[in-house]
This record gives sequence, C-alpha cells and structure tokens, in this order.
Amino acid sequence: MCGISGYVTQTDKSDELSRSLQAIQHRGPDSTGALVWDDEDRNVGLGHVRLSIIDLTDSGNQPMLSRDGKVAMVFNGEIYNLSELKAKLVGHVFLGRSDSEVLLEYYCRFGVKAFRQLRGMFAVAFYELESRRVILLRDQLGIKPMYYVNSGRDLYFSSEIRGLRPFLTKAPVVSRDDLFEFLSSGFVYEPNTGFEGILKLPAGHYATMTDNGLSFHEYFSIDKESKTGEYSEKLISSSIEQQLDADAKLGVFFSGGLDSSTIAAFSKKPCLFAQYAKDDVSLSGAQNDEPYADEIAERLNLDLQKISIEANGSDVASILSSMRQVACGTEELISDYTYFASAELSKAARAKGFKVMLSGMGGDEVFVGYPRYRLLIHENIFRALGAAAQFKWLRSILKRVPSIAKKVDRFASFYKEEKFPLSYSHLLGYFENQELKDLLGEIEYERHANRFVEKCKRMLEGFEQDCSLVRAMVLDYHGFLSHNLTVADKSSMSAGLELRVPLLGQELYCGYLAALRNGNEPLSFGKRSLKKLLLLKLPRRLVERRKTGFNPPLDAKINQLGELEVLHILRSGKIAKVLNELCAEDIVRKHFTKQENNSYKIWQLLYLSFWLDEHIIS
Repeated sequence: MCGISGYVTQTDKSDELSRSLQAIQHRGPDSTGALVWDDEDRNVGLGHVRLSIIDLTDSGNQPMLSRDGKVAMVFNGEIYNLSELKAKLVGHVFLGRSDSEVLLEYYCRFGVKAFRQLRGMFAVAFYELESRRVILLRDQLGIKPMYYVNSGRDLYFSSEIRGLRPFLTKAPVVSRDDLFEFLSSGFVYEPNTGFEGILKLPAGHYATMTDNGLSFHEYFSIDKESKTGEYSEKLISSSIEQQLDADAKLGVFFSGGLDSSTIAAFSKKPCLFAQYAKDDVSLSGAQNDEPYADEIAERLNLDLQKISIEANGSDVASILSSMRQVACGTEELISDYTYFASAELSKAARAKGFKVMLSGMGGDEVFVGYPRYRLLIHENIFRALGAAAQFKWLRSILKRVPSIAKKVDRFASFYKEEKFPLSYSHLLGYFENQELKDLLGEIEYERHANRFVEKCKRMLEGFEQDCSLVRAMVLDYHGFLSHNLTVADKSSMSAGLELRVPLLGQELYCGYLAALRNGNEPLSFGKRSLKKLLLLKLPRRLVERRKTGFNPPLDAKINQLGELEVLHILRSGKIAKVLNELCAEDIVRKHFTKQENNSYKIWQLLYLSFWLDEHIIS
C-alpha cells in the first residue's frame, strides 16, 4: 500500500509534486520517489511514497520503468492474482517479487485489455513515453481512491485530496449539489467529493490523457458482472486466502462478530481485539464483546492478542478535538465518526509491528447485514406501519422510546417519498424533508433533489426491473460502501497501515449479487451464508448473538458539549453562510429541550462546520 501523485501540464510542476508527496507521506513512510519529463509542450510528473508489503527490497521502489524503458508507472494497492498474471508473462526475467513489477510488465504486454484480468485493490498511473499517453486506473470496487482535477489541458491526480492542494491555484469551493447529497445521506455519491472540480476516478474505470484531453472508459460493469457471476460458499474462503500474501507482518482486526470470525477462521493469522478504556465515551462498549471474543478464539484455535486504545477524554476540548480530526481526516464530505476510532485502532496495530490487517468491512453490504435491508426485503409488510407513522401524534409517542427515537422520522419519510433514490436516502440520513428544505431553501432543495434523482437513475441503469433490495445495494456500491471504504483507507493509511477487505473480492461480491438478482439466493436478512459457515465450527449462541458494535455514543458527546457550545460553533463558523442559521438553531434547541433526540443531526451540522472551516478557504 502506498500513495501516488502526478501531473500532466504545460509548465513544470516538479516543486509542487514534491510538496504533494510530502502531504501524503504518511501513506508510504518507507521510501519516496519521483520522475519528471519535459517533452516539448507537455510536462509529466509521477511521484510515489511506498509502504513496503511484498518484496521489501529496493526492487519494489517506484516510480518504476518497464524493462524496455517505454512505460513508467506508479501504483497504490495490491494485486491478489499475482501468480496467475506472472504465469502469462512467459520469457520475462523478474528483478524482484513485487506485484508492482508484474503489473507493469503485464500492462506492457497486453495493454488496457489487461485491466479486466486484474484482481485486487489498486489505483495506478501509467505513462507511455512514446505515445505520451497517461492512463489512470482504479479497481473494480473502488477500494483504493484516485482523486483528480482536470482543467482541460492540465491534469493533476493523487491518492488523497491533500495531495492535490499544492497544484491548485484557487481555493476549493463547496459544491451545492454535493451539499444536498451530504445532508440527505451523510456522504456524497461518487465520483463527487464535496468540492467543485475535485473528483474521483469512478470504480471500474480507466482514464486516458492525450493531447486531445481526458477521456473515460469503463472496463468493469457491475450490471454485466452481476448477471453472469455465480455464487458458491467456496468463494468466501478463496477470497480470504487470496489476500494473505505479504512479506510484512499481517493480522486480523477481530471483534468476535460474524465477519471478522469468518476471516480469522480461514486465515489463521494473529487476531487483534481492541480493549477500550471503560470511561472512554468516544467508543462503544466493546468491553462487552470480550468474553465472546475469548471463547470464539479458543474454539477456533486463534492467536488472540489484545490491544489497548487510550481514551481521548470526555471533556469538551477533547470531544471537539476528535470531531475536528474526523473532518480533517475524511477529506470528503463524510460525517462518519467511526473514522476517529478506526484511526486510533490502526495506530495501535502499527505500534504492535503490524503493517497489514484484514478487516471484515463489506460483509454487511455483500451479505445483506444492515437493518435497513430487512425493511426493503419485507417492504410490503412494513408499508402499513409506515403509513401509520405519518400521524404526528403517533410519531411523538414513538420518539419517547430511546431505541427507535432517532429512526421514527426516517421510517415515516421512507414511505412518504415516491422516488426511490430520495426515499432510500431517508434510511441513510437523519434530516426530514422539511428540515432539508428549511436548511437549503425550498427552491434550491427541489433543484438539487431533481439532479440527485437523475444521477441515481444513471447509477441504476440495467437494474430498473430489480427489487428494492438489489437497487439499494447498487446505490450503496456508489455511495454507502464507497464512503465506508474511504473512511477505512484514510483512517488506516493515516497510521501507515494497509487494510485489506477480503469479503469484497470481485467474484464474491458480484456472485452473491447475481444470486440475489437471479433468485438463486433467498432475499433473507442477516448474513445467512456467513452464519451457515460458522455454524459448522461454533455453537449457535455465538453465531446468532448480537454484537455490541463499533459505533460511538454520540448522544453522550453532544450532551456533554451543551447547547451554548454547539450554537456558538454553528454561529461563528462558515456554516452560517451555507445553511439557514435559524433552522439549524431550531434543531439544536429541540434537542436540548428534550422535544426530540437530534444527536446525529447536530453531529452532522458540527461536522459540516468543522469541514468547511478546515477545507474551504474562501
């Protein structure tokens, strides 16, 4: 795992490239390299910071030149089907055993047709010295990021947005379309990021930069692959086993849940269980999971190691500091507070000597594990309850029940909205329609809502006749899953740690979705396949139990901040110029007068305020 940056410009940007690499140095602390070319009216620069995982020698350093000297490459990620690709390079003598060298030579031999054969997580830039083409490539599921700015004849790209900043001549501006998506869902759908002009290369695509400008090409289609894919439970074990190659120390983030227990059982690698301080209000009470994790580890004969995560403090200053870290670290508009916990966990794993960790991320998206999926599966059954929830008097009563207080309005809004993209966003976000209209202005709300619906229609092309669950999973591929992967990448790489997600193997992901689309797998909630596998090794009480989880108790944090502090932040920051201040204040007051539980709405507003202050200069 590494970080890359580069440019294709009319003027020399080598100094800016150096500053870009410094900005993303945390992604690759082991070595830094850059190559620049001044070719008549075109300047090209490729830069790389390396985290050595496979082949720890200098032969894996980058930028890397092909044996014939015709192609240069910078590569971030891992190629998992290395031996398969290597076998096709008959006659080539390798200098080392890095996947970077295999990828480069494979591309030299087979060109862009090679991309369909790659399996792994990757973001790559190739420069063909003779044709002067620069090609950017991103993996099929978008596990690794690739940000870019295209201003016509000039192109800049990097693994992180902060890597683009040295190249920018103007301060970034917030996108109002993205702001609507963020308030509706808590994140923005790819390729958007929250900034005007800063985009992500779409998953499963490559882009070609020539004298005629930048063009995009799709080499992977989730629609086509999920029509032809086939699912079997063997894909789970093979996907895990495929991702175990590493010359650096590799382990498993283990919680005792279904996802991490499955990965641990098939990988047999050291497992790290995080022990949080009991007085730490920044993290959920994973202490409750410890006895279960111990028993599962014993029954599966796992090497279980426990690491301590220090409390970040429950005072106002510590809480605000952690929130600002999230706004700074996510870079994109993503109000996911688990970033802070994930970064701390990654830091602790790195301190134990681990460079690579396997994570169960993706299990909920692949195997239908989110509670909202249950609602979509039993859509007709819940519809009557959704109709009843339209009555304000009933909703006011239900809001007094702590376990569902924050979900009542979302549940009612889901059934009230006719357009599927907007209705599904109510299962992801926290604001009601009227609140969104008040925050943005009704005319602006309608304009951005219509654009969002059209954007989602393009995402759902080919899936129009599928059931609501499948369409939601496709939207999650472009949105909720991609936001989770972004948080995972940014939080782990902030500590120089590679995170692999074996439950997101391409064949596994597309195969299971194909089974759902074709009716070969029942539309059942709750990770049926993973449970079936683990029940062969563990008693039902351990497999079926409800895990504590990794979510921060934001109720306690918001209440600790208090009404006056929250209002001060919202009034004094740039957010006051972006949203309706009176509406935001009304949401805050209703919470602190106990009319409503608006903890997550307030967190989203605070995050937006910190994000604007951190990233938007003007």
